Amino acid sequence: MTAAEFGECIEILQSTPSKVRGLLSGLSNDELDQKAKTEPFSLTEHVAHLRDLEINGYRIWVRGILYEKTPTFESPDFERLGKKRGNRSAIEMLEELEAARRANLGYVANMTAAQWERKAILGGAEITLLSLVDGWAKHDLEHLEQMAQLRQVLKQLAVLPT
Repeated sequence: MTAAEFGECIEILQSTPSKVRGLLSGLSNDELDQKAKTEPFSLTEHVAHLRDLEINGYRIWVRGILYEKTPTFESPDFERLGKKRGNRSAIEMLEELEAARRANLGYVANMTAAQWERKAILGGAEITLLSLVDGWAKHDLEHLEQMAQLRQVLKQLAVLPT
């Protein structure tokens, strides 16, 4: 990955919370909780997933990779996190995502080339901090696309206002 590509990843990661906010804007809690038959998540569930992964995944993984020698991590237990998180609104979780993302990017945005190559084991596979950042940005883009599609499907079903 080049420095320019790394910069693109950082831009994606920085802009995701505001894009999510735009996708949620103007919708009631009932609308945010609505699922389409073809989609596994509601908009609220997408935000919950992004928030949980930001706080219980990326926060831990980035710091661990930077400060430990080849740490080993597993993916978060999302079912357990959902129970622990309780019934929160999409906006509350988005605000938590925004705060956690700013803090996480504070670590990542100023990394040196040597730090990019630091390694960890995540889910049994060896990764570098650079590949983690690349996957993180791609994960954001996947959820943004799914959220945009869900909003469109719900509009077509006349569940959402046009």
